Amino acid sequence: MSCRHMIELSHGCNHMKCRCGADFCYQCGVEYRDGVVQCECELWDEPMLLAEEQRQRQHAVAQG
Repeated sequence: MSCRHMIELSHGCNHMKCRCGADFCYQCGVEYRDGVVQCECELWDEPMLLAEEQRQRQHAVAQG
């Protein structure tokens, strides 16, 4: 990563595109080359996505 901006994955896949233009894997940080993943990580982290969805639902219920 060239710019060091903070990122957060709240939904979607592990393919990240930074505002500086860098493409990389959220899980391991390996950069994509020509739009092609260069690591062995799963594209989706299903348990993390489901946990985030549950957290958002609980927050919405708490807000009324």
